[in-house]
Amino acid sequence: MTANRCLRLAGGILTALLAANLSMAAEMGPAAEPLVGAKEVAAFVCGSLGETKGLRVEVETFRYADGKDSVEGRVLSADLRDILAKTPGLQVIPDKPASASAAQGTGEAKDGVQPGAKPPESAPANRHVFGHLVDMGPNLLLTVRVVDDRSKALGMKRFSVAKKAADKEDTVWGEIERIKQKERPFGIEIWTDKKEYRIGEELVIHFKAERECYATIFNLGTSGNVTVLLPNRFYENNHLTTLQTYSIPSQYQNFSINVQGPAGTEKLKIFATVADVPLLPTQYLNSAFRKIEEGDRAVARDIGIKLGGVDKTAWAEANWEFKVTAEQADATGKGN
Repeated sequence: MTANRCLRLAGGILTALLAANLSMAAEMGPAAEPLVGAKEVAAFVCGSLGETKGLRVEVETFRYADGKDSVEGRVLSADLRDILAKTPGLQVIPDKPASASAAQGTGEAKDGVQPGAKPPESAPANRHVFGHLVDMGPNLLLTVRVVDDRSKALGMKRFSVAKKAADKEDTVWGEIERIKQKERPFGIEIWTDKKEYRIGEELVIHFKAERECYATIFNLGTSGNVTVLLPNRFYENNHLTTLQTYSIPSQYQNFSINVQGPAGTEKLKIFATVADVPLLPTQYLNSAFRKIEEGDRAVARDIGIKLGGVDKTAWAEANWEFKVTAEQADATGKGN
């Protein structure tokens, strides 16, 4: 496939300059272009790649130069992967989370689970896209570089990115949260013992359904991380019997869940399907629970697609939230 076709797929590059960043851009090299989405970055990347047939591209999550995370960087990187994945002949290699890499490297157990064999890896990427952000007041300066597997530079460009909090619908949790039933065909409940917890306090989550079904539970932590609580490494069987109350962790499971910071509102969402419909692949790595990274928004979208193919009378959903206060629990993990 030619670079021209790839450019057409990604969308045209904007050419007007953002006046607020002209002086900075003059000092640092090529001028930055205003960015309204990931299409402009994808157009540049495709132009740098040239012929895309047989290429395997890894897009690293854009962060600040000191390694700090950025909402804008996560969203742009995820959108860029989605656009490139639709380019014929181009394979996008998932960006491996830093925490997962570290866990595999140390071989240490997490959440009380001994590490197992590494999951099978796909062929390594032969093209890499990475970038970093610089805070310029009202905007961010994004520098994107494309290199081959020998670190030879194929292209470099700077873009101006509006600094703003990401719309909740442009996040993994936003994708999950907007999957709703107008009318619940059957009852499904999820709750915790309290509506307010201290950091470090033990947490138990309860749930039940008024008919036999299969459940999947998601958690949005106050840190912004999204975790799949059910199924999990300890309890892969997510089948529920009618009106029986289940708990995570149950009294028979040898682990505990402690509330993490920072202070804020934590959210839970449960989906229940009458048929056994796996909403996402099992992938625990070295952890008891699967985490969904911001770059995995396609996984979150697939949940809606799968439920969209289920009769509306054969699935239900429910939500619960609780507050996390800045106070610390005592040494026993119990609050007052």
